[in-house]
Amino acid sequence: MGGAVNSKIKNMIQEARDGDSEIQVALGWLYHEGREVKKSFRKSFYWTAAAALSGINRIVYYNLSIAYSLGRGVKRNDYKAFLWAKRAAEMEYEDAMLAVAWFYFNGMGTVQNSCKAQEWYEKILAINPRNVSALFSLGQIYFFRREYDDVREYFHKAYKINQHVRACYYLGRLFLEKQ
Repeated sequence: MGGAVNSKIKNMIQEARDGDSEIQVALGWLYHEGREVKKSFRKSFYWTAAAALSGINRIVYYNLSIAYSLGRGVKRNDYKAFLWAKRAAEMEYEDAMLAVAWFYFNGMGTVQNSCKAQEWYEKILAINPRNVSALFSLGQIYFFRREYDDVREYFHKAYKINQHVRACYYLGRLFLEKQ
């Protein structure tokens, strides 16, 4: 069996070297997970980056963002993490959109800008009004701005969807402070 697997991987590597972006994605995943090959974030990054350069899809772009953000297989780089996340976010990939909003809100890889973070959270909610992370994060933005009516609205929505514990905490805090 080991020889068959080894032969299969060798064939995949050759196809990936020949430019097959779908195989590049598959190899990136295999190396990331350590399936049928020895786990290697470096090789995972290599094949994922090769696929991204082919313009394959938004998930590959987002995976590169995560690799740069965590320093998996590549030197950690918040700026590159932000750029790859933004590329995926512009293709309306919700996880990437959340990441871009987070990067803006925290000033990681880009200039801190809570207004741009708010715009991205609102874009997410236009696609998926039940995205609890976006609802809660908007509530936090309004909380820091002391715009308490909006705080209540977003935290209440987040709480109603899945009893978001931190949203409940902030709602309780507002109640105790009588805001």
